[in-house]
Amino acid sequence: IQYQMQHLEVKGHGRPVRMIKYNKEGDFMFSCSDDSSVCVWKIHPSVSLFGRIKCKSAIKSIDVDYTSTNLLTAEAADGIGIHKALTGETIGFVPLPGQIRHVEFALGGKLFLVLHEIKTGSAIKIYETEKAIKDGKVDPLSEYILEGITQATWGPLNETIYISTTKGKIAILNAKNGSTKLEKSVQNDHIYSITFSPDQCMLFSCSKDSSVKMLDPETLECIKNYNNQNFFARCVAISPLYKENILSGKHKRKYHILIGGGQDEKEVTTTSAGRGGFDIRLWNFITEEVLGEIVAHFGPVHCINFSPDGNSAVSCSEDGTIRFFKCKEEYFSKFNQSSYNSNSSVKILIVSSGFFTSWPFVLGSTYIVQSFPPLKVLSPKK
Repeated sequence: IQYQMQHLEVKGHGRPVRMIKYNKEGDFMFSCSDDSSVCVWKIHPSVSLFGRIKCKSAIKSIDVDYTSTNLLTAEAADGIGIHKALTGETIGFVPLPGQIRHVEFALGGKLFLVLHEIKTGSAIKIYETEKAIKDGKVDPLSEYILEGITQATWGPLNETIYISTTKGKIAILNAKNGSTKLEKSVQNDHIYSITFSPDQCMLFSCSKDSSVKMLDPETLECIKNYNNQNFFARCVAISPLYKENILSGKHKRKYHILIGGGQDEKEVTTTSAGRGGFDIRLWNFITEEVLGEIVAHFGPVHCINFSPDGNSAVSCSEDGTIRFFKCKEEYFSKFNQSSYNSNSSVKILIVSSGFFTSWPFVLGSTYIVQSFPPLKVLSPKK
């Protein structure tokens, strides 16, 4: 099968890009950087800069609400900015002390959480969006202080908050009172990020111990383990095409995840890109097999995301670049594992180092790839 992938380098920032996200419809992207700006990207008919939002300091995290109305910015040493997502107008600002690490809207957008560092540890604060817009000095609805928190994210139906720590633990907190419902050691080292699947029936943790684990969100039991070959695993993206109810006629199920990472920023200048672990790997999350690699960045990969329709993906890095990967028709027709039986094999001609062509061992070479039968994905518990 000859298969090509559109691979674009998108430039809009002058310093490391910390996060990039699609909106719910997948027609806009939002990226934030240490250069104190947020770039708004229009996807169709081609990726182009739609607007730029200037802030006071380096931005470590962003989030856009369900309706693409409001945008949150975590401005490192100043506070939380609230902006109109598509016009850039600043409509609110919540001043906060300490390093701000993460912001995230709750389901429905009426609440948002903030993770920031204070003298006594890590503080998780929950605010009501409307009150924060009207009065930036409003008191948080809830506040919980813990130690060594690396990320906090909302659980299903806003009833819980999942947190990860520098010691490899994940805990589930009651969102109303902060009590710990469950705590478990799931990794052997610092956890960089935790990510839910689109339907929140799978939870993935990325760690400094070079592994990504698929966890049961209810019990935190490890279901699958993906070894990133001695390179730090910093972020993971889950293709939405594993869900049967969202597939159109031409699409087939894709049990795919993308894993990115790499060595620490301080070591980047001492090693080559090939030895830094900056490649993005495509995995089958059921069989735990590496399906390919994408050579895209020469610095640690901070964030990866699939588009809501699964037709594209995007990554950002310490090197200050954004890479946009567009799937062509072959990915959904010819390049489909469930189209072949377990005894068949497929010839893949490597024609690009872009997304899903992966196998960039030698461009222009042909490899034999063993196919496998369709497998059932984990379904939500009833």
